[in-house]
Amino acid sequence: MLLKNAKDWNNSSLLMRYSGALIVTALALAVRFVLHPYIEPYLPFQLFFLSTFIVSLMWGMGPGILSLLLGLLSGFYFFTRPYDSFATPSASDIWVMLTYGSTSIVMQGLTEYTRRLMYSSELLLKVADSNYRISLFSENEKIDISRKLRANQKSVDDLITNLDTCIFLLSANLSTQFMAQAHLHFDKSELISFCDNWTAIFLADDLDQIKKAQNSAQALSFLPCPFEFRYAFETAQSPMRQGVFKQINVSSSPLLICSAKNERSVI
Repeated sequence: MLLKNAKDWNNSSLLMRYSGALIVTALALAVRFVLHPYIEPYLPFQLFFLSTFIVSLMWGMGPGILSLLLGLLSGFYFFTRPYDSFATPSASDIWVMLTYGSTSIVMQGLTEYTRRLMYSSELLLKVADSNYRISLFSENEKIDISRKLRANQKSVDDLITNLDTCIFLLSANLSTQFMAQAHLHFDKSELISFCDNWTAIFLADDLDQIKKAQNSAQALSFLPCPFEFRYAFETAQSPMRQGVFKQINVSSSPLLICSAKNERSVI
């Protein structure tokens, strides 16, 4: 399949392309001069046919036509009797020149089509490779997010299953599924949530350590902090509640799950 921009397969400058055509044709002329004493008056255009093919293959149709015309003039002037003249050619010479010109044009057309087809194939291959890499990256990203979510869910399940009392310091957009699971395990008196100003329940001496733990936690995963943190707050069920958290599980989001297991009063 040919693309619309397949004609741009050669990105060389015009100067380089046509200079290359002149150089290759000049080399063919020099070689033909060397061979002339051994093969004259035969084969006046064969080496120019080869030079035209090379030029068309490397630089395209335009330089190939230039090489064709230069080879036609050089072969007729230097290697067709009478030599070194533009005398009227014989019928056989005209036939030889027509054969050279027509076969060269057909060869150039096939070469140009082949190069455009190759260029289109290369572009399509690059596009397919790019799409594959994007798809692979997206799939890997989905797998990674899914893995982190499963690990996060497992941590949450462990907390809900194994702890006696939890205090949730969370964001307003926390999933309803998570809160439903928490309510299934804890009594309402044991499940206390703070959405606003959650830092107010901790003592100032402990708050910096909690924030450092939160900043170092990886996204979607919990970082256990096996330290004792003092807290004090009031709820409808408990006018004044004070104690020490034996462990705080911290995430990088606004959610912190604070275990109050082995809760004891602050003296």
